[in-house]
Amino acid sequence: MVNHGKNKRSLLRAAGSLPVLLFFCGFSVTGGVGSGAALRSPGDSVPEGYAGYDLVRYYYTEGIKSYKIDSDADKAVGFFDLAIAADSSHAPSYYQAATALVTVNSASALEYGRRAVELDSTNAWYSNLYGRLLIFNGKYGQARRIYEKLIVMEPRNPEHYAMLAMLYEQMGQPYAAIAVLDRAENSVGKIEQFSRHKRDMLVAAGLTDQAIEEAHGIVEAYPYDYEGYLALAELYAELRKDSLALENYRMASALNPEGLDVIGSMNEFYRITGDTEKYLTTAKKLMQSPGITKEIKQKIFKDITADRSFYRENYFYIRDIASTLFLMYPDDYDIVSLYAGNILAWGDFEEALEVHKGYIATPREEVEPYMDVINMEAYKQRHDSVKKYIEVALERFPSDPALYIRMGGTLSYMERHKEALKAFDQALKYAEGDSARSVIYGVIGDEFHTRGQDKKSYKYYEKALRLWHGNTLVLNNYAYFLSEQDQQLEKALDMARRVMEQEPSNPSYIDTYGWILFKMGRLEEAKAAVRQALTLDNRNSSELLIHYGDILYGLGEEYMATVYWKRALEAGHDEEEINHRLEKAGR
Repeated sequence: MVNHGKNKRSLLRAAGSLPVLLFFCGFSVTGGVGSGAALRSPGDSVPEGYAGYDLVRYYYTEGIKSYKIDSDADKAVGFFDLAIAADSSHAPSYYQAATALVTVNSASALEYGRRAVELDSTNAWYSNLYGRLLIFNGKYGQARRIYEKLIVMEPRNPEHYAMLAMLYEQMGQPYAAIAVLDRAENSVGKIEQFSRHKRDMLVAAGLTDQAIEEAHGIVEAYPYDYEGYLALAELYAELRKDSLALENYRMASALNPEGLDVIGSMNEFYRITGDTEKYLTTAKKLMQSPGITKEIKQKIFKDITADRSFYRENYFYIRDIASTLFLMYPDDYDIVSLYAGNILAWGDFEEALEVHKGYIATPREEVEPYMDVINMEAYKQRHDSVKKYIEVALERFPSDPALYIRMGGTLSYMERHKEALKAFDQALKYAEGDSARSVIYGVIGDEFHTRGQDKKSYKYYEKALRLWHGNTLVLNNYAYFLSEQDQQLEKALDMARRVMEQEPSNPSYIDTYGWILFKMGRLEEAKAAVRQALTLDNRNSSELLIHYGDILYGLGEEYMATVYWKRALEAGHDEEEINHRLEKAGR
């Protein structure tokens, strides 16, 4: 929403820096001044024939040329200093030096400005610059006195009233600021910018009736300016006078039907008042506008879809908005993903997948969209399709080790183990860094374990751990597989303990630790560990449940063991394994 009323900042706060403030007040800072430049003398060489006032004029002119033409503030101030050394009462040199130092050294600029005013207190230009420098240096009380004086000197210059009003507002005196703007209206007539500023301060002070009166005054003075009607609409909306707000929104929209501030404000009004159809209609208009950044459009869409019940009830409207975004940014993957996610949220997995596939039909420079298609196909366990899209991705990214790892894993699922190992070897070829190679050696170890070749599996786990001592996945798998074969249990326990030190809240790793304790006959410790793993588990792991049942059975708690075995069966564990345990327990 474009806010014309409540929470509007003063210009001083909105500007945040002196150049912006000065720009508003008709003062431009020229030249490529760099922060913190050191002052230096431009040299003492002077053409023959210059002396006295001519010498001052020479230095002054050279300073102007250095600053305005060469954009060299450092050199310019050096010339102005030489002019001042030749004539300490030369006010123009002080003024120009202050101007050149505005963004380099505000404290020094202030001193030059102060001296210029002391030498010529009747020069409004000097006083105006000095006032702005006082503001920039946080000396609001002194600046206020300067602008009071400037209003006396130039009572019809609106800039001085604007600065004085902003000063009072900055000093926490809104009523004094309002009074200054009233003086400005009496002296120079009604100025739209002043009226808006006054209205905003009235709102901030809680004087809404006067604010509405001021807003009406703007509309009467500028009947064809939509901003006055928009301001009134927002004021009435804030007061919950919805019919009056709508009337003024209609006027603002009629005068500026494509205005983003109008559409944005109306969109917020419809959201607050619960007019869903108009809320979504104006949201779509915002999406269609080239004047709004993609990032803001994404935020609007996220706001619309934040409430899941609202999303469900208005799915077709919202899908239309998502389609609008997609049509505007068909080559932007953030938007493509947002659109596909919208489709997926409605349960249409295949259509969402087709959107992703459509995006990579044209070669892309980033690997992420290819990986998304690969992951979605893997979710459906369509391994042939996964392999196909990995190959497509490898054509674009032939040196990406992650793609070769995915290829190896996919080929392993397809029981094409020799090809899987070749893919893993390719991943090693392109991997950079010991930790990356450690991960791949671990994956190769897992592959040999799948094939029942545990000696080779452990050989690769050892390689992985030599490269990266703290590889938790390798440590966990290695430890667990050793325990399953009742081999090197002390070594397995040490590895599991190292994993626990790194990830103490991972239920799978805690389960490995507990299971090794069980294998070692330390049943009470095993029970405590696996019970903790069950507490942390949010996936209803059948492996955890059956392990806990086995531990309970070993402790003689047969009835509770059968309870957990049956829960493991319900969670999807192998029925034959469970029945075997139940028969052993006489159940």
